[in-house]
Amino acid sequence: MLAPLVRNTARWWNAYCDDVPELHLPDVTLQEIYEYGVYKQACLTTPGGVAATLQGPFMEECQLPPWSNDYHFNINLEMIYWPCLATNRLGHLQPLWEMIRGWLPRLAAHGERFFGVPGALMLPHAVDDRCQVIGSFWAGAIDQACTAWMAYLAWLHYRYSMDVEVLRTIAWPLLTGAFNGFYAMLEEREVDGRMVYSLPVSVSPEYNGAGMNAWGRDASFQLAALHRIAAILPQAAAIIGEAEDPRWAAVREKLPPYTRVPFVLNGKVQDGKYVIGLWDGQALEQSHRHHSHLAALYPFCTIDPHAPEHEAVVAHSIWQWTLLGAGQWTGWSIPWAATICARCGLADAAVAWLHWWHNVYTNYGYGTTHNADCAGCTGWDDGSLWQPGFCKVEPFPEVMQMDAGLGVVTAVLELLVQCRDGVIHVLPRLPSRWHELRFDGIRTEGAFLIGATVERYQVREVRVTSMAGGTLELVHGMPVCEVNGTRHAGPRLSISTRAGQKLVIKRAGHA
Repeated sequence: MLAPLVRNTARWWNAYCDDVPELHLPDVTLQEIYEYGVYKQACLTTPGGVAATLQGPFMEECQLPPWSNDYHFNINLEMIYWPCLATNRLGHLQPLWEMIRGWLPRLAAHGERFFGVPGALMLPHAVDDRCQVIGSFWAGAIDQACTAWMAYLAWLHYRYSMDVEVLRTIAWPLLTGAFNGFYAMLEEREVDGRMVYSLPVSVSPEYNGAGMNAWGRDASFQLAALHRIAAILPQAAAIIGEAEDPRWAAVREKLPPYTRVPFVLNGKVQDGKYVIGLWDGQALEQSHRHHSHLAALYPFCTIDPHAPEHEAVVAHSIWQWTLLGAGQWTGWSIPWAATICARCGLADAAVAWLHWWHNVYTNYGYGTTHNADCAGCTGWDDGSLWQPGFCKVEPFPEVMQMDAGLGVVTAVLELLVQCRDGVIHVLPRLPSRWHELRFDGIRTEGAFLIGATVERYQVREVRVTSMAGGTLELVHGMPVCEVNGTRHAGPRLSISTRAGQKLVIKRAGHA
């Protein structure tokens, strides 16, 4: 009786392993965390199963899980589902969308009651499987970026699959609902002689907890979320035949990309230097585990960190963030930090953070922990400092969560391939010690599968399979290349493809 079950299980795992990207990295640690991460992805986000929670099926039987093993929408759930896109397992998002479709009437009721307008959706940051709010953390309950973040994830599902049904049935209602809620909060005010939009009440997740000082005007996290939604909506409308709303363009034009605040170093304001603030008048003043103020860099990717108007602000923001350190970071903070670094071209920093995560936030069974598995590295630790001799005492207070274990998969893949507003960048900045590597099968926006080979610190070949046809916009970095034998000059390629077409892009003169 067990034989059919064994055969079906083996068949499923073989198909799964055939789909996920194959990586051959020169870094044993990153290779390990990638492979173990895609294994856990299969277990946690199985199509036809239950939408993934903080611990999922790995919930321990020895203790009640913290935060009720619920759904957290201000980083944790997004981090769990991010790698489903690039690892070419889009079907793993199906349980999540089925659950959220069932919530839409409740999200609409929340939105209309809170914002006072029809058509707005509001998703609190922590809920159970019936969308009932868990806990009483008011700053999370009013965080409209949670709705926007899920809308963006649904849009990315469309972009990676090019499945219009996904866009029509889940991304579009979330996009419009998130926008309508945000728009209801906006007010116009004059700044430096110009009328701009402003969010008078906004939050940056978890900063100042749930205190009365846990909010302010124009939180950079919320501005980035709204900018991303306003940028997507006209593209989505054109695809499914909806009319363009003039409010979208107005938001793109009149809403600042982030809030600037003076750069303060050692208690002194640095003249003429600015950083990205959490909100108006609030700089990052302490180590903080939620990198929400840097969301314009990742995940919403609404600014180019190297654009002249942003580069100095971004540089000072990263420096300030680094100076304050990781003393209050937790497990899931690290892959997010690594991905921010990768997006800024700081590839070696990204690699270093991933090694740090592996050393500090995994236990002897390779379980991924919320707190450090040792004391002396971070304030969120195993509690051994408070034991005689600073030794662990069994059972020690260990908090297991799945988010970081999948977030590191995304962070590794972001070192190899990045999608930036429809343009695919292959190995945008090679880590300095990675002289040889090979990978295949990383899925991107536009439904392309990407592979590449690096030899002697140079990209020698890029391989592309077009799954849905369309125009390929690719930055490969080679000064001159041959595409299926045809010579092309320049590091960027723009070429029309048909579904199923394969392209081999070789560095010119390389056999």
